[in-house]
Amino acid sequence: MTLFLVDDHPLFLEGLQAVLQPGFDILGTAQNLADARALIPKTHPQIVLTDLRLPDGSGIDLIKEYRSLPIKFIILTSFDSGCDVTAAMDAGASGYLLKDTSGAEIRSAIRRVLAGAQVMAPTVATQLWQQSRSNHAPLSSRELEVLQLVAAGKNNGEIASLLFVAESTVKTHLQHIFDKLGVCDRTSAVVQASKRGDLIL
Repeated sequence: MTLFLVDDHPLFLEGLQAVLQPGFDILGTAQNLADARALIPKTHPQIVLTDLRLPDGSGIDLIKEYRSLPIKFIILTSFDSGCDVTAAMDAGASGYLLKDTSGAEIRSAIRRVLAGAQVMAPTVATQLWQQSRSNHAPLSSRELEVLQLVAAGKNNGEIASLLFVAESTVKTHLQHIFDKLGVCDRTSAVVQASKRGDLIL
């Protein structure tokens, strides 16, 4: 079972190698996207464990780049937002684990991914389930007003002026909208709301 590890923290990389050896053959490590891109095609690992956020990009970029190769990817990160998880899985990740996962659980997850399964940290799975439930929550009249103005191309400052509220209030409304629609950005919110019939474009 061959692995390649990508993380920008040298101490974490060392600890991870100690946890995974013996038992797994670690073909190489990288602390940034550029080094990973240079080394992964040369080493041909079965699985790449990568952090989500790297100094020069994202682990998701790596997954997209090598999706056509017979390599499976597991995200191992501190970030557990539903948006991050969804983006990783949509890109083709086979697993999403948090850095507080025990060594035994990481080893088990690697074996399961090699066997064809998908793995996810329990807290991440719970969060996705809650996000899925919130996707059906109705938008308030004020949230719909904000979203109409977003669709019209207004920025937060302009929306605040038009609605006579503070810009921080607009940001709060937007976060509630994102949570209810299960999206991560303004454009996706407009698209999703129009699909649900909340917004007529």
